[in-house]
Amino acid sequence: MDIHELTPGEMADRSGVAISALHFYEREGLIVPNDRVPTSKDWGRLSAGWRQDLDDRILHLQRLRDNLTGCIGCGCLSLKTCALSNPGDVLAEQGPGAVRL
Repeated sequence: MDIHELTPGEMADRSGVAISALHFYEREGLIVPNDRVPTSKDWGRLSAGWRQDLDDRILHLQRLRDNLTGCIGCGCLSLKTCALSNPGDVLAEQGPGAVRL
């Protein structure tokens, strides 16, 4: 079987990760080219570290989506009621429009 070792550039193209990131991962011991095919145990160890970060990002994006839908869905586009674009707005108590000169 003819085995072709990927160059860093080919690996970057296939993985979508910058070459500099691949070198960083290698220096940090996160990836090691020791002439073997990664096992499911290898993948499990790597992906476990990403799981919480991905879950946190998903939750943040879902909240962002839900808040945007609520704001756009009501049609008011009011800074008075929109906690997403203007959290803690103390000037809203004075009503809409310009109040500071």
